[in-house]
Amino acid sequence: AKPVQRTGIRPEPFRPAPRPVATLPAIPLIEGNDNLERILSLMDAAGENHLPVVDNARGLAVIGILHHNRVLREYNKALLSAHAEEHDER
Repeated sequence: AKPVQRTGIRPEPFRPAPRPVATLPAIPLIEGNDNLERILSLMDAAGENHLPVVDNARGLAVIGILHHNRVLREYNKALLSAHAEEHDER
């Protein structure tokens, strides 16, 4: 008996389904035109002390990093300035 020939049949290479190596948590992004209240809200909700600043949510080009302490300082300055304006204490 002759052996059966496999003419024209090629096995497909094994390709396992892609799996993520690790799942990263979603990190909120700060856009360059976000206000201080929104930034503080994002930081508090995320529990992060540093968040990336992007040029826009579509492009996702990181243009900087904001630190919670710096945002709090600027927020306090804005509050003091608004208070002084209301009471004409310039």
